[in-house]
Amino acid sequence: MTMKSLLRLQVAYAITGILYNAASYATLQLHGFTLAPTAPITGALVMGAYYLCLLPGFMGYRTAYRVLMCFAIAVFGYGGIVVHILNYPGNLHLYASTAAWAAAIGINAAGLVLNFLGASGLFLKKERSEG
Repeated sequence: MTMKSLLRLQVAYAITGILYNAASYATLQLHGFTLAPTAPITGALVMGAYYLCLLPGFMGYRTAYRVLMCFAIAVFGYGGIVVHILNYPGNLHLYASTAAWAAAIGINAAGLVLNFLGASGLFLKKERSEG
């Protein structure tokens, strides 16, 4: 996987996280409850900050990018996966549904894999020439 491909997937992860939080906010406004216990606006802002952490990668600052991905692993590994897993089964009432619970974990698990690839440098150092 090239750096460019990895960054594109990470942008997709950030957008998916923002959309999940936007849906959670919409559910709160329409029905009075969120999809998950995470405050939707806070969750969307965290995902927006994550997107900003990708900018060094786009700008070619690979060391800064890799360091930021280490932080992302800690933040999203704990807050995006561990916390949700610990809510099973006793606190599933905090979620709109079991699907909302699983989606929160699934989205962040995908991001965790991408962040690990970025932090570890497991992407091609040079883009392959086409043709």
